[in-house]
Amino acid sequence: MKQEKLYLTHILDASERLARYLPATLQDLANNEMAQDAIIKNLANITESASNLEKVTQSAYPDIPWKQIKGMRNILVHNYLGDLSHEEIWRTVKEDLPILVKVVKVILKERYNV
Repeated sequence: MKQEKLYLTHILDASERLARYLPATLQDLANNEMAQDAIIKNLANITESASNLEKVTQSAYPDIPWKQIKGMRNILVHNYLGDLSHEEIWRTVKEDLPILVKVVKVILKERYNV
């Protein structure tokens, strides 16, 4: 359980960095390689941590697409960058990540009183 708390806080920390690194528009993201690299690195960290959460935790939150998170992790970590468009990265950070962050905050509060 102690390790899981570390993974959960890591997800929150990396998501906060993503919020700072994400350019204002999709076009700005497409034109900014440094932002792309920073975002991809932090998404890889988030997906790695999420993939390492205990199965019982993942089962308790079936609305989170854990298998897709692990699939994205494999794409990011194994550098299949041709498999991810700027639009997918943008959508993940703007739409999907806030849902994961909300659940992570709930888990931290319920299990670790954080």
